[in-house]
Amino acid sequence: MGALTVNLPGRRAVFVREYLIDFNATQAAIRAGYSVRTGKAQGSRLLTNADVAAAIAEAQADRAAHLGIDADWVLRRLRDLSDRCAQAVPVIDKSGQETGMYVFNASGAIRAAELVGKHLGMFRERVELTGKDGGAIRAETCDAVADARLAAVVARVAAAAEYTGVQQLKNEGSQEAH
Repeated sequence: MGALTVNLPGRRAVFVREYLIDFNATQAAIRAGYSVRTGKAQGSRLLTNADVAAAIAEAQADRAAHLGIDADWVLRRLRDLSDRCAQAVPVIDKSGQETGMYVFNASGAIRAAELVGKHLGMFRERVELTGKDGGAIRAETCDAVADARLAAVVARVAAAAEYTGVQQLKNEGSQEAH
């Protein structure tokens, strides 16, 4: 573990180590000593903690460096997998003779190509929001509703101020009578 994990207090450091096992925040929190009842909430809370998030990122980077895994390694493996899945393999009968038919793993080849394409940004889903007739989206407030709400607030404040003033006058009058 890196320096960031060492600086985390007790259960947080344990949570980071446990989270790296299976990337399940709830189970990591429980294994770190939080209760089963609060494990989900604690796991979620810990993942949003800046120190914990930094320690997890550092540990993942350390692990990748230790194993020699980087984007190039992953892309090479995906290319090799795609090539292997796309190879036509002859079908052999029970006697060991080729039947003249071939099979290949189309789903493996497609999935590998899809992952490479995603990495290269080829399949980004884009959503474009436009207003009427393709124009800009107009943001408006309903002035009538806003004015009515403002008038109601002003009326409540005025009523409260009047009530406070009446109470103050009553108090002053009762003091003068004594």
